[in-house]
Amino acid sequence: MKTLIGIILLCAPALAADDKDAVNAAAAKAAEAGSYTFKGETKFESAFGNLPQQIPSMDGKFQKDVGLLITVGERGEFFRRGEKNFVKTGQGDWTELDKAQVGGQGGGQNRQRGALMGRMMIKNLKAPHEEVKDLAKGFKEIKKEEKSDKIGEKECAVYGGDLSEEGIKASPLGKMIGQFGALAGGAQNAEMSGKGRIWIDTDGAILKYELNTKVSIDFQGNQVEFTMGRTTEFSAVGKTKVEIPDAVQKLLEKVAEKSEDKEKQ
Repeated sequence: MKTLIGIILLCAPALAADDKDAVNAAAAKAAEAGSYTFKGETKFESAFGNLPQQIPSMDGKFQKDVGLLITVGERGEFFRRGEKNFVKTGQGDWTELDKAQVGGQGGGQNRQRGALMGRMMIKNLKAPHEEVKDLAKGFKEIKKEEKSDKIGEKECAVYGGDLSEEGIKASPLGKMIGQFGALAGGAQNAEMSGKGRIWIDTDGAILKYELNTKVSIDFQGNQVEFTMGRTTEFSAVGKTKVEIPDAVQKLLEKVAEKSEDKEKQ
């Protein structure tokens, strides 16, 4: 009996390591994808800015060397190439993100905070292949669930676990709270929690992942909670084409001209 227990104890760390290795291998495969289509669902709750609890679904496309293009329902579109970010809100025109009014409603401080947090959310948004690259590092431990699940017609193994504090800090919510705290006079005594799940098919490809994070902070003497739940699903890997909107192409050319002018000065 003692021998059997010893074997089990010796195998336990190896099994845990294998689970994380499986996720790392699938994440590396996703990170190398030249193109893909994805759909993202985000639910965000906070006490500031009058931001909606349910953010419209994101329909996105990525193509290497072209860019990342996302449509957010009827609210607008977002395009990123490298460090350059552009947005189009509603029926408005495309503009650089830093010049756009994003997410702010109402008046006074609520509008300012909402716009600030809206821009932060967009800036901190990673393309899915970038996010999954280091996904496993953000978990305290990853375990394969007993039951498999289907994404469409594909059978998937499901891996999950609790997120570490560093993993939560590196998440979009964690980054947003850190930046907001610094700009708004400081957020202290943060309490963080989070969980994640990853769906991997029989070919070793990530088809879906979800992250649920919660941060409670002491802001100016008040305890304030922020929660974010995000789910992303991949499709058409290696088969997706991104068409840059004409207005964005013109903005990219203007930004390039400004950079050239600065270099000449």
